[in-house]
Order: sequence, then structure tokens, then C-alpha cells
Amino acid sequence: MPEQSLYLAIVAVLVWLVTLAVARVLQRLLIGVAQPRPGHGMAAAGQVLATCIISGSLVAEGITGNLHTPATWLRDATTVGTFALIAVVLQTLAGWLGMKTLLGKRLSGAYEKGNDAAMLAGAGHDVGAALIVAHSVYGRDFSQLHVSIAFFALAQLAALALGIGFRALTRYDDAEQVVDGNVAAALSYVGVLLAASLLAGHAVQGDFTGWVPGLRGFVGALLFGVVLLPVRRWLVERFLLRGVSLDEAVARQRDVAAAAVECASYIAVALLLHLAGV
Repeated sequence: MPEQSLYLAIVAVLVWLVTLAVARVLQRLLIGVAQPRPGHGMAAAGQVLATCIISGSLVAEGITGNLHTPATWLRDATTVGTFALIAVVLQTLAGWLGMKTLLGKRLSGAYEKGNDAAMLAGAGHDVGAALIVAHSVYGRDFSQLHVSIAFFALAQLAALALGIGFRALTRYDDAEQVVDGNVAAALSYVGVLLAASLLAGHAVQGDFTGWVPGLRGFVGALLFGVVLLPVRRWLVERFLLRGVSLDEAVARQRDVAAAAVECASYIAVALLLHLAGV
């Protein structure tokens, strides 16, 4: 392994472990549930993925030192460490606010009971927020930090709006289904959420060249969110599931397999656009 790769790997693991610890403490403070419940493994999985995404992005974009220059270690630790703390606080708050938007006052009760569907939805919000943070909050100095936070907030609101607008097309209430423990409904919800987060994160990625060009590019990139509209009806219901009604399968039959196909399809289309550089 090249020495620089070894240095990056060591820093990445250290940053990930610190952000994971901070995220777990913050979530316990926000949710108010200290003792683990059976379903909390899903929430922990969401935190593991979310903090890994954040840490990888911060190390890739913020490291300037190497193993042979100890003088740079403190600079890297200070810069990446500060960005890591800011990023994990933003991600955890955004995940919590997303769940509050979905469940309202029923949030603490759902976590207290270890509701698998609620935990899965919460993990989706954590990972979705991390995808946006990873595309917006990073750097080797803090000169554009205020811009990063502003675009993070815009992207987070846009992702939530895309998700809420798209879910309005279903015949069932996502919140009611999640509170009732419907894992299939939670899986379907997470698919839309992650796809919207990928699109919103991609929309804010790149160098800042001014507020007007930045906002124009952000809005233009988000318009590609309309490609998610035909995914449910045409790709999933008519092609992949051969005429199966997703509303019936997810809400009444609680068919996790059908929901998994729906979830994967949303994410696949968003990834396709993201990787293609659209």
C-alpha cells in the first residue's frame, strides 16, 4: 500500500470512529431514548453508513499532509476534525428534523418501542442527510463554510420537498403506516428519500462561483427529480412487477419484496443520473 494511501486510510478510520461516537450521543439527546431496544439495530446501521459517507468525503477533500511531514498532521486534524464536527451535527439534526416532520409527537414513542419501520425510516433520513452533507460541507479551509451550510440547508429542504411531493401520489399515509410498524411502507419511503437526497446533493456539488449561478444550477439540477415520477408506475408496477399495484402490495399486504424493488428502482435511477454527471 502506498504511504499516502496508508495515511489517508488511518485518518479516514479515525474520523469515522469519532463522528460515529458523536452521532450516537447527539441522537440519544435529541430522541430522548437512552436504552437500546430490539429495533435500534436499524438506527445504528443508519448511523454507521451516514458517518462513513461523511468521513470519506471529508478526508478525500480536506487532507493535505502525509506520513513524512508531521507538521501537517495538526493542520489536517484541525481542519478535518472541525469540518467533521460541523458535518455530523448538521446530519444528525437534519435526520431528526426529517423524522419529526414525518412522525411529529409520535417520534419518541416509536423509538421507545423499537418500532422496526420507524427505525428504518430514521436510518433513511440519516443516510439521506449524510449524502447531502458529503456533497456540500467539506474543504481545506473555512472561507466558504457559510456558503456550504447555506446550500446544505437548501438541498435538505429540496430533498424533503421532493420526497413529500412524490409520496403524495400514494393512496396511503406514510406516517400512519410507519407508526403501525409496516416495514414495507418504510422501505418504499426510504427509497424515495435517498433518491431525492442523491439528486439534491448532486445539485449543490461543485465550486461556488456566485449566488446567482449557484442557485440557477441548483434549480436546474433539481428539475431532473421529475424522472422519478414514471419510475413507480411504469418501471416498477408495469415492467418489473407485471401489473402489481404498489399501493395494495405495500399498504395492505405489507409485501417487503415489492417494496424492495420499488426502493431499489428509485435509488438506481438517481444513481444513474448522479454517476452520469447529469
